[in-house]
Amino acid sequence: MLGGEHGRRSDAPVPAPSDNKQVAPTPLTRLWETPAQEIAVSGSVPDCLDEWSFARREDAPASQLWNVIRNAPNDGGGLEGDVLGAVTAHYLKSRDFNGMSLGECSAATGLEIKEITDQLRELISAGLIGMLSPTDDINVHILRLGFPPIAHQMERLGETDRHHTCLYPTEEHLGGVVRPDEAADRPYERELMLGAPQLSFRAFDLSVLEIYRNDPRYSYWTNDLSGRLSISDAHYESEEMKDRDKVLLSSFGYAYSESGDRAAAVYLRYLADLSPEHQQIWRARELGGGYKLHPEFYRMSILGEWPERVPIIDALL
Repeated sequence: MLGGEHGRRSDAPVPAPSDNKQVAPTPLTRLWETPAQEIAVSGSVPDCLDEWSFARREDAPASQLWNVIRNAPNDGGGLEGDVLGAVTAHYLKSRDFNGMSLGECSAATGLEIKEITDQLRELISAGLIGMLSPTDDINVHILRLGFPPIAHQMERLGETDRHHTCLYPTEEHLGGVVRPDEAADRPYERELMLGAPQLSFRAFDLSVLEIYRNDPRYSYWTNDLSGRLSISDAHYESEEMKDRDKVLLSSFGYAYSESGDRAAAVYLRYLADLSPEHQQIWRARELGGGYKLHPEFYRMSILGEWPERVPIIDALL
């Protein structure tokens, strides 16, 4: 249980009811639709409701819900019986915005797999949780490319693997959880925080690469398909080099517009690892939509297949 006295919010007093009639417990997954007066019991919060439940009501301040998540254990525990709460806390507090396996969810909520599945039928169909099964992706523990269609997820509910089926809060749900000012200086980390797939890419004006290519402190390499850049070893160890400028971008590629304009392309996962200052540099040079990845870069970086055609610069070396 989070907080004192069942986590009752000091800024949202519960009105005293007209009689002592006990109100039937409201399923935690639907509390945000329940009027405050319907869950008021003798001037106190019922035992079935915790701070998370109150924070998810529509009339609760947005910061209240975020505070609950920030105070939850890293494993999503402390939200007994609430699958959505446990999955959300786990995602936002994990190191790499990881999914929560069914086994982890069971340990955090105290629910059996069947009980979790019962909640998932509602949560997935409502677009609040997404599920990845072993047949959906080679690595279900991060959201690489997004979720399969809801109908497909619902079909897989009966074939779930306790350790290799992972649950994620969706972008629709996270948009009402993450505070508007959270990670405002880290725009790409914020996108992950809001549920964007880690291997979704952003396109940039090629001039952003010149910043690093023309700076002798950085090591820079590229060919026709991909590239990488990082602070050189000598400057990394230098006390004069500020930590914010110790940049590592282990992979970037190229994308093209319909008219053939070329742009630098970087996956969101790598952008989110940049310092706040360098995330702002890249954000200022981000281009709009309409760009598509070079097909060979896609095959190499997403599918793990070796390019069929060797870049001409490599053939000359």
